[in-house]
Amino acid sequence: IASTDFLIWNMALVSQATKIKFKKDKQPALLYRLKGWKEQYPYDLEFAYNRLWYVYFEKHVGLLLQIIGAILLLVSVISYFRDFYFGIAVTVAIYIQSTFLMSLFRDRLTFDILNVLPWNVYKLRETFINWAILISLVLLIPIGLHAKTYFEIYFIFFLVFSMFTFYIFLRTKLNKQVKLWDDSHNYSEIEDVISYILLLIIIFSVKYVWLIIVGYGLIVVYFVYQLQKVKAFN
Repeated sequence: IASTDFLIWNMALVSQATKIKFKKDKQPALLYRLKGWKEQYPYDLEFAYNRLWYVYFEKHVGLLLQIIGAILLLVSVISYFRDFYFGIAVTVAIYIQSTFLMSLFRDRLTFDILNVLPWNVYKLRETFINWAILISLVLLIPIGLHAKTYFEIYFIFFLVFSMFTFYIFLRTKLNKQVKLWDDSHNYSEIEDVISYILLLIIIFSVKYVWLIIVGYGLIVVYFVYQLQKVKAFN
C-alpha cells in the first residue's frame, strides 16, 4: 500500500495538481523482506496472534531495550557486592520485568483495534507469555554468571528456579488482569500468594540453599493446582 501511494502521488500530473510532496517510506525491517512473510497467510488463530505480538514489540523495541538494559545493569552492579544483594537484585529484576510486560499486555488490549474486536483473550495471553519469555532470556546471562559464583555447583538449580518463578509471577499478573476484564475467569488468590513466596525464597536461598527444594515443591503445587482448575473448568 505504501509503495502504491508513493507511485500515485508522485505521478507528474497528480504532483502538479495537488502540490503535495510525498516522501517514500523507509525500507521495511529485514524480517518483512524474508520469503516467509510473503507466502500465503495461514488463517490460524495462534499464528495471527503471534504476528500481532511481533508487530507490537517491534514498534516498542526502543522501550524494551531501555528497560532490559536497565535491569541488566541493576543485576550486574548490585550482585557484585554481596551474595544477599544478588538475591534481592534477581527478585527486583523479576518483579520489574513482569510488571513492565504486564503493562504492555494491558496497553495492547486497551487501545487500538484490539480494544473493540472480540479477541480470544486466553490465547492472546498464552502467545504473549511465549514472547515475554523469549524477550527476557537475555536476563539469564548476568543471573547465571553471579549464580555460578555464589551457588557454585548448585547454580543450575537456582537458575531454573528463577525461570519458573518469573513464569509463575508473570502468569499470575496476567491472570489478575484478565479477571478484571472477564469476571468469569477462574483466578484464585492462592496463585498470588505462591508467586510472592517464590520471590522471597529467591532472596533467602542465597543464604539457605535448602530453600530451593521448598521452592520446587511450591512450583509442583502450583502446576498441580492449575491442572485441577483446568479439569474443573472442562
